[in-house]
Amino acid sequence: MARARAAALAVLLLGGCATPLPRAPLPRADAPGTPPCGPQQYPFQALQDFVQGQVIVVARVGADGGIEDAQVVRTAGHPYLDAAAVEGARHCRLVAFPAGAQVPLLFTYQFWGRQEYLPIGVVTVDYAPLPGK
Repeated sequence: MARARAAALAVLLLGGCATPLPRAPLPRADAPGTPPCGPQQYPFQALQDFVQGQVIVVARVGADGGIEDAQVVRTAGHPYLDAAAVEGARHCRLVAFPAGAQVPLLFTYQFWGRQEYLPIGVVTVDYAPLPGK
């Protein structure tokens, strides 16, 4: 009898393990606040120096939705974060905007946990209001 209970308990426990965990829904590329900018890189030097910050970049949209030019309008105070944000803006495809549009993008570089000796860097990109507006 005890064996039957143990077997039934094992089946229930193992059955629960086979159930996949629910996934969080992915943001739509055209959702407000989530520009379609592809994967972003956290600068290795910033991770080594434990640097976090936010950069606002104004990106000029080309005829195909790609970025023709990007300039920092609010610095993070760290040149490697600023350079990474400009490079990251070049990976955006802003087809919802007309050619020549100036689109402000907010790049946030922050830590999330650690892996060995370095923090895990997370980069998020959002639409941003222009500074002073």
